[in-house]
Amino acid sequence: SPTSPSTASMQEGDGDGGEELDLHNDAQVEAAFQKYYLRKVTAEYADDIDTLRSADDFTDASLLVLVNALQQGSSIFSLQEKRQVLAGRTGAGRGRGANHSTNKT
Repeated sequence: SPTSPSTASMQEGDGDGGEELDLHNDAQVEAAFQKYYLRKVTAEYADDIDTLRSADDFTDASLLVLVNALQQGSSIFSLQEKRQVLAGRTGAGRGRGANHSTNKT
């Protein structure tokens, strides 16, 4: 069945098991975006994170600070921006006039 613009299936190795994501459900959008954002940030900065983790003074408390700092990064995006990112990843909203960024790194 076709995917509606408000419901999308998270795929591409998200670890979400193909669960349906309701883009009108703020809590689902927040949770899915945070997961996606953390995956992207940790992949992008993997070498730097490994360097931090291998430091002699890196402790369990340091890990908590690092995780919290990474999680806070997702708060710079508005709920609408989060929806757009998730819709673009799943194909929902494509061809419906949605403004999607084409900037790829």
